[in-house]
Amino acid sequence: RGPLFNSLDRFVLFAGGDIHLAENVQVESGDIGSNARIFVAENSIVSSSLFADKIHLAENSLIKGNVSYNQLRQAESSQILGEKITPVLLPIAQLPTIPDFETGDQSLVITGEQTISPGNYNKIEIKENAKLTLEAGTYNVNKLYLRESSFLLFSGFTVVNIKNEFKGSEKAVIQDLDNLYSNLTVNYQNTKSINFGEQSLLTLKIIAPQAKVHLAEETNFQGAIYTKEIYISEGATIKILPCGPPPAPVGISGAPG
Repeated sequence: RGPLFNSLDRFVLFAGGDIHLAENVQVESGDIGSNARIFVAENSIVSSSLFADKIHLAENSLIKGNVSYNQLRQAESSQILGEKITPVLLPIAQLPTIPDFETGDQSLVITGEQTISPGNYNKIEIKENAKLTLEAGTYNVNKLYLRESSFLLFSGFTVVNIKNEFKGSEKAVIQDLDNLYSNLTVNYQNTKSINFGEQSLLTLKIIAPQAKVHLAEETNFQGAIYTKEIYISEGATIKILPCGPPPAPVGISGAPG
C-alpha cells in the first residue's frame, strides 16, 4: 500500500517528522501534513486541514478545516470547524529525494546590486542591504547566505540546488518579481538546519528531506516547505503559493513570433 497522498501539491507545510506552530501563527491557505506529529500552540489559526498520526491543539487554537489523525489531544478552548476523521492511513505522503549534483569553484559576495546567470557556484553571500537577482534557470550552489535586510530576487522558473548550507538573517527578502507565483524552488541536500531570522519575507518552495526548517518570529512565508521537521515561530504568517504557468512555447508553428 502506498501513501495516502501521491502528491504534496495541496500542502503548504509537510514533514516526515514533527511540525510545531508557535503562538499566534496564522496559516492562511494550504494544508499541513506530517507522518508524525503536528503541534498547534495557543491562539494560532489554521484556515485549512491537518493530516498527521498525532495532533496536539493548545488553548484557543482554531482549525477551520478538517482534522485527520490517529491520536488527538485537544484543549477545551480550541476549536475544529471541519470534520474529525480517524483513523488516518500512514504514511500521509513521502518526501521527495534530492538527486546528487556538482557545485562550482566561484564564490560571490554581493555588496550592492548584481544579476547573475545560471551555473555552478561555491558560496554566494548577499551582504546587508544588498540585492541579488537570479536569471531564470538552474543554480548548483555549495552555500547560500542572506544577511540582514538583503534581497534575493527572481523571475520565471528558477531552481537553486544547495549542497551544504542555507541561512537567512532577520528581515531577509526572497521575492518573485512577478509577485503572483512562487517560481523559485530550493532543493537542499544537507542535514544542517535551515534558519531564517525574524521579520523575513520569503516567497519560495523549500525541499529539504533531511533537514529542519525554522522560521523566526513574524516571518511572512509564501510558497511551500517539504522537509524532515518544521518549526514556525510566534506571529508568523504562512500561505501556499503555487508555481506560475510554464513559459510560452517558442518557435512552434502558429505561435506568435
